[in-house]
Amino acid sequence: MLLPTSQPTDAAETQGIPTVNGLRGALAAHASAALSGIGRPLEESGLRVQVYRNLHKGLWSVRGKGRVIAHRPLIILKDCVMRVQESERQRVIREGQRNVHAWVTGVPCWETDGNDLVEIGYNPYFAPTFTSRPGYEAVTSARFVVFSQEGKAYAAV
Repeated sequence: MLLPTSQPTDAAETQGIPTVNGLRGALAAHASAALSGIGRPLEESGLRVQVYRNLHKGLWSVRGKGRVIAHRPLIILKDCVMRVQESERQRVIREGQRNVHAWVTGVPCWETDGNDLVEIGYNPYFAPTFTSRPGYEAVTSARFVVFSQEGKAYAAV
């Protein structure tokens, strides 16, 4: 992907990222903005999003304004609320077919404010809410949630 430029291009490849007259950083920023689907990186958009685990892709799906706008291996949200649709949870229990009925809502950000993170998870067969690990206490909100590359979520409650 090359950015439009009025200068001649030197199409040198540097670690798999095309360089256009030293615009390697601009290309990376442009690619990052394209991933968000809203013209700038998610972390700078201020958009409230929903994040859930995409089991097919092995990534975190980011849904904003009613549709998936990005897939990320790692994302951090602030001012989070955990949501579970109880009717869909009951359907999962009844039919045994998984579907998206639980997510964390929050605002994407670059970092957390501390080290007091606890692992959280969700199992529709075990509890109707997100729970902390290993104590399995209900978690309904958090200051920050870190969605890691390993597929686990950690919350600052």
